[in-house]
Amino acid sequence: MPELLKMYIGGTWREGSDGARIDVINPATEEPVAQLSMASPVDLEDALVAARNGFQLWRQIPVVERTRLIQRVGQLLRERCDAFSRDLTLEEGKTLHQAKWEILATADYFDDLAATA
Repeated sequence: MPELLKMYIGGTWREGSDGARIDVINPATEEPVAQLSMASPVDLEDALVAARNGFQLWRQIPVVERTRLIQRVGQLLRERCDAFSRDLTLEEGKTLHQAKWEILATADYFDDLAATA
């Protein structure tokens, strides 16, 4: 059975409140590689509340620390590039080279973002 991918809302991994799921299909093989838990309107509202609360916490963090955290995102993307690239290839049909480029470009984006903080 494919892995169930849950939503991360308010610091907790959870399934959608109405139990709806959708298969993530490998376009090359047409086989399911995972199941994705679908968000209900209740889940979306919970996510909005969590985002508002998270922003209130984020704005209290000193800029130097926020910059360090944003830089860490880029570092983690680079460290986990192979695993993320493999997943992108399975779920989207990208070539491995294209997927790696996308992950590394995203890491560069976080570096640029940190430099402007």
